[in-house]
Amino acid sequence: MVLLVNPSCGTCTSAKENFRTLRERVGKPGIPYYLLMIPDGSDTQKYFSYAESLKIDAESFVWANTQMKPPTSLVTMAVPSHFLLTNERLVVNKWPGTPTP
Repeated sequence: MVLLVNPSCGTCTSAKENFRTLRERVGKPGIPYYLLMIPDGSDTQKYFSYAESLKIDAESFVWANTQMKPPTSLVTMAVPSHFLLTNERLVVNKWPGTPTP
């Protein structure tokens, strides 16, 4: 499960508890949970600080490859969004917004 967030997003900031709850729920059956952030050109350190502030014990990734832009499908996705990937990195399902408790 991947959570696409942006620290500049008000909903992403106010939904921290919902993210923690979902992280716990998907962790019980052993589903890995990751954070993905696509920088808006500002200091990337704020992204990692934001990830730490969530306190969800998940690996965090910031798209930092200047040679390859992120796919349009990610850039145009609403934030926050969750998407479930297979081991082959195929998207099985996606959920825009915040999870319901």
